[in-house]
Amino acid sequence: MIPLTTRQVLILAELLNANGPLTCGELALRVGASPRMVRYDLRGVALWLQENGARLQNRPNVGALVEAPRQVRSDLWAQLASGAGAALVLSPGERVQALTLCLLTSDEPLSAQRLAREVGVAQPTALAGIQEAQRWLAGHGLELTRQPRWGFVVAGRELTRRAALVQCLIEAAGDAFWLPRCAAVPQPAQPGNPKAVVAGLLLARRFLARVDLAYARWLVDLMESYLQRQFADSSRVSLVLAMAVLMVRVGLGRTVEVTPEQLARVRRQKEFRAASNAIAAVEQRLGLALPEGETAYVAMHLLGAWTRQSL
Repeated sequence: MIPLTTRQVLILAELLNANGPLTCGELALRVGASPRMVRYDLRGVALWLQENGARLQNRPNVGALVEAPRQVRSDLWAQLASGAGAALVLSPGERVQALTLCLLTSDEPLSAQRLAREVGVAQPTALAGIQEAQRWLAGHGLELTRQPRWGFVVAGRELTRRAALVQCLIEAAGDAFWLPRCAAVPQPAQPGNPKAVVAGLLLARRFLARVDLAYARWLVDLMESYLQRQFADSSRVSLVLAMAVLMVRVGLGRTVEVTPEQLARVRRQKEFRAASNAIAAVEQRLGLALPEGETAYVAMHLLGAWTRQSL
């Protein structure tokens, strides 16, 4: 199968999201390229569409339009959501987010050379991005240390690290990316800003490859059912990601510690009982016995979700 470049993915996402034809000039403005580059890229897009049961109609002075039945169009979105064949080509801001995600998801030191490979840039460019990532981490209560001959590693409390990872995932990929994936019934991506969604995919795909997002959604459904309340979209995204992060971290032997005061404060809440049900399911799935701090961690997320909804 013909692979798509990142820019071709962006062009195709714009075409799939459009209600009518788009000219090369319009596409160029949307994806940040020249009309000449777009014209060249459309050849590859046309071949890719042909291989996937669709057709690119491209008329002079009218524009390009994807011709495909509804089901095929939905399948095309699913193909884009896989991220297969797309190179990691990011803006400076997205590069910092990608570096931050790499650092937050690794307990081992990462060398500048390896981080440069991860985001597809030269080592000096990666080092500049690492400095920005260090500032972001400091603003979220974490320290980025450099171990001679080994590399960079994030230091800080597990509770703080998880909160930062969830926040970074949300900031990097955005609501348009996460909402369809965290909904009670996952929806096909139909974004208003395809470029943001594709960039989000490129940033988040390494994390997604390590987690069972469907199971994390089920855990949130379980807690919603117990509490007989429905979370708002933004709260649900945070909760699903928090549960996904929890499963990854406890699987690595990294558990949350809370103070006796924090534990006493949440233990009397019904959210603690809902969290207990979810943690029991996680324990059974992973074959682990988790400390009570993990239940408190989830309960605090639940209480925070109601607070956000009432604001």
